[in-house]
Amino acid sequence: GNMKVDPLDCFEMIKSNDLKYSKLIKAKRVERPIIDKLKTLIFSLIMSLYFKKLLLDNGGTPNILNKKILDILDFAPNDFSFDFFIFYFFKYKNFEIFRPKVPYKKRVYGKSHWQNGVRSELRLTKEILLQKTIWKKNIEKTTINELN
Repeated sequence: GNMKVDPLDCFEMIKSNDLKYSKLIKAKRVERPIIDKLKTLIFSLIMSLYFKKLLLDNGGTPNILNKKILDILDFAPNDFSFDFFIFYFFKYKNFEIFRPKVPYKKRVYGKSHWQNGVRSELRLTKEILLQKTIWKKNIEKTTINELN
């Protein structure tokens, strides 16, 4: 959550959910500044159209999932596109996605190592768009049997 989420909120999200392999807990950000909401909306619309899946509020939120998924997704990105990739993977496979609301606070400590303005966000968007074909091929090859 980019150091803007209380870790206790994540524990609350887990409490009432089983973490079967086919379920993603992906927080939905609330209590955010209007400019951040607008950027998220624009990004969500672009990605939803390009990836042909409804991918609203798709980045920078706490994701909680079963480790079995990570064990088989050796092609998953290991950078900041991971959030988006996991969301897309679950949408593509039609797996269950639970979206509890989590308040986003102002970051008190530290700073973002990648998000330094619109230019860095556009760069990340471009990188994600370029990965679509590769991700889709790999996701299609991933079978449910591998997860059992």
